[in-house]
Amino acid sequence: MPLRRLAVLCCAALVSISVAQAETPLQPPFLPFDSPTLPTTAVAAFKGCTAVPVPVVDLLFDGFYAPGTGSTIVDPAAMARYRDATQTINRFERGLAEMGDAYQADAQRKGGAGDSAIATCALDWLAGWARGRAMLGKVSQQGGYVRKWSLGTASMAYLRIRGSAGLAADKKQSVEAWIGEWARAVHTDYTTGTERGSRNNNHAYWAALSVGTAAVVGNDRKLFAWAMEGYRKAAQQIGSDGTLPLELARGPKALHYHLYSLEALVPLAELGMRNGHDLYAEGNGALDRLIGVTLAGLADPQVFEKQTGKKQDLVGELEGGDLAWMEPYYARFGRADLKPWIERYRPMRNTRLGGNLTLMYGAGRLDR
Repeated sequence: MPLRRLAVLCCAALVSISVAQAETPLQPPFLPFDSPTLPTTAVAAFKGCTAVPVPVVDLLFDGFYAPGTGSTIVDPAAMARYRDATQTINRFERGLAEMGDAYQADAQRKGGAGDSAIATCALDWLAGWARGRAMLGKVSQQGGYVRKWSLGTASMAYLRIRGSAGLAADKKQSVEAWIGEWARAVHTDYTTGTERGSRNNNHAYWAALSVGTAAVVGNDRKLFAWAMEGYRKAAQQIGSDGTLPLELARGPKALHYHLYSLEALVPLAELGMRNGHDLYAEGNGALDRLIGVTLAGLADPQVFEKQTGKKQDLVGELEGGDLAWMEPYYARFGRADLKPWIERYRPMRNTRLGGNLTLMYGAGRLDR
């Protein structure tokens, strides 16, 4: 065969491969529903659809830390006002996460599709908020944080139920358009004022996770690439000892915010892995170092007290939701030092990560 003809054929093959890769839909961060997980009896049964919470459009919330404390001391009165102002959003998020869990648990019990009534209810909730243009109104600084966190919850809920048969196509279309607009608003937030701490610390990690998950909903490659780059920036911040300088600066809450950073970074790494990006390898295994120092701090807070000179405050009692990131990490790597924590705190639920991560990732037995 003439060399010129061979070159043309080779180029055509490469173009064909490139197009095929580009057309492959982005995949969600969780495992397929037929992956082995713990028994689904730990998931609450679906008791029927309830009324859609009233859409929240404007997010004009005040923060809850006492002024002048560097976001380290909570003002109880301010926290009470914040919880009251966000209760409808919290109810929306909890409801979606619970429906996602119930749908997946039913699918796993049946070995096929889940109860379409659950999926229909979740879609109705999402479509109701899409119709009301929820989360797209005026925002304060704290409101911007809430908008970013909630985006991930809504996106995960939709990804978990969207494959159900019989869902109204017009509602799916409206939800996907709304989530896309919402994601672009969060993206804009976190690509402006980049000198601010919240554009570089754990808030940026959560923004990358939420936008990346929303990018899967709309198969938006540009937003997805931005999320992947957000992880890489985080990996560059992780020191040789595994600590994050911007979170160490939180003094008494340094350990808390290292843990909180992991809640976003591990699922973000999983999102990358499911789509051909080995984020775990970034920064010469930076995430593994972060996990190591955080586990050491959980076992002995003096690890962080020596670095900060402050007694550590975990902001309440440690719960499964704080450690839910362990499920995807253990499912992939079988890291032995995670087993005691997983055994103690299962099932691990975190609404901001979509619900029950033990159900989404948990191996049937901790026998690795």
